[in-house]
Amino acid sequence: MAKQYQWQLFFSADGPLDAGFVGSPDLSVHTTDATSGVATATYYCVDSNNLNGAPAGWWRNNRSSEFVTVITSWTASIDNRNNLTINTTTKIQRIWRGDVVGSPTQYDNSGRWIRVYHQQGGTELWNYHDLNIAQAKEIGANINLGNYSFTLPPGGGSQSNHNTMYYFNKNDTYTTDGDRINMGLLFTNILPPDYRPGAIRDNGGVWQSHNRNNGEAHILTADSGSWREMRTESGLIAAGNPPSIRINNKWMNQRLIGKE
Repeated sequence: MAKQYQWQLFFSADGPLDAGFVGSPDLSVHTTDATSGVATATYYCVDSNNLNGAPAGWWRNNRSSEFVTVITSWTASIDNRNNLTINTTTKIQRIWRGDVVGSPTQYDNSGRWIRVYHQQGGTELWNYHDLNIAQAKEIGANINLGNYSFTLPPGGGSQSNHNTMYYFNKNDTYTTDGDRINMGLLFTNILPPDYRPGAIRDNGGVWQSHNRNNGEAHILTADSGSWREMRTESGLIAAGNPPSIRINNKWMNQRLIGKE
């Protein structure tokens, strides 16, 4: 079986009055071995200048929304140590302000700075200063955010997943933390941290690792008569994931050895 990874449309936010997906996109987790793909989603984020004396909940009837449609395409590759490398291209198909309700600037005339990144703390890729959140308008179209690459190690944990876009929306006159939105796609490396153990001696007398990029280590299975790749992990440290080797009267997982 080809090695698999997972991807899904992603949204996670701190700060917005309200934000999320527009419509009913497919939010399921996709487990796949596809080497490429593309996905589209539209997001919204509510703005309202409801400080300086506005009653609680005032923003619900006095607001506007930023809308952004994002297209993400990607390629995926997995190396001999089960590291997953994702190369993405992100494009904002369209960004606009709409859904103006009531008077969102009644208590304050502040505008918004919109800034876009591949990741929080990264390089700013695009920005726009909106002077009036009470006015419906086209903000931008066909904005190419360029390529973004990252490698996810196997084994699970927080280092094994990563999303592709960060959107920062901040008031332009008074101090706030701003709306901090992670969006785009989330990729997860679901593979174990395993390898092909052992080595083979080449014609030059060098022991070449079975785990090198063009290496292999297979066993012919008796039940199906097919060749199955042999992989294990934690050589001479853990046991129970053959192929094994007898060490000090114990069967242990084989080591990763040889030149890679």
